Amino acid sequence: MGPDYLMTVAKEMNCEYEFYDKDHHSRFFRMEDILEKLRPDIVAISCMTPQYHHVRQIVGYFRKEIPRLLIVMGGPHPSALPRLTLEELPDVDIICKGEKEKTFEEILMYVAGKVDIGTIKGIFYQEKGEIIENGPRELAPASELEEYAVDLDKIYEHGPYVQKISYKDRVVPVFPILTTRECPYKCIFCDEENIWNRRIRSISLDKRVEEIHFLKKDYGATFFNILDDTFTIKNPGFWNSASR
Repeated sequence: MGPDYLMTVAKEMNCEYEFYDKDHHSRFFRMEDILEKLRPDIVAISCMTPQYHHVRQIVGYFRKEIPRLLIVMGGPHPSALPRLTLEELPDVDIICKGEKEKTFEEILMYVAGKVDIGTIKGIFYQEKGEIIENGPRELAPASELEEYAVDLDKIYEHGPYVQKISYKDRVVPVFPILTTRECPYKCIFCDEENIWNRRIRSISLDKRVEEIHFLKKDYGATFFNILDDTFTIKNPGFWNSASR
């Protein structure tokens, strides 16, 4: 869902864009096809720790193919270890830490020459061999989350994602849904604190129900993957007080 939200930012800024999820899109086209078609100015990579080894290879490939490319990296792993990631991956230009929609918007403005990189909060970057931190990005208020959307037509351009349902023996189309951001707890096995600050911000249930109806009507969706960290916290009073 993270790259999906960034695509919407690119769309609203009238940028030409494409995205590639190896597990899904490798059946339809190659990542190399995108580079050949677009010759992009910027590539944004989302990385969890189990993907890190593969991402290291991809970053090296991008740098070799398009030396001028601005390589931006975000996701749980670089958010937890931004300095180490830049040290280990010197071909990465910018690390985004935490919530990224507003940060990515300003990075696109930087690429267009409209803002200075030193003014962009929530990033780490390298300058003359030194790692620079611009300070944390404030999280968007709950009311602003209503404005964020995903480009459903682009996400499902080649058909829905498929996933094996653990309690069944068949693979089915599964559609992701997000109704809240963040978690109020501080479990020792979880690194959410590096992205959020343990406040729950809820997204309008009417908006999510509308999205479910749309996916059912236009894509025949019957299975939904709810990605909330805290979906079982159902007390509306708690949501409202925690999101202020």
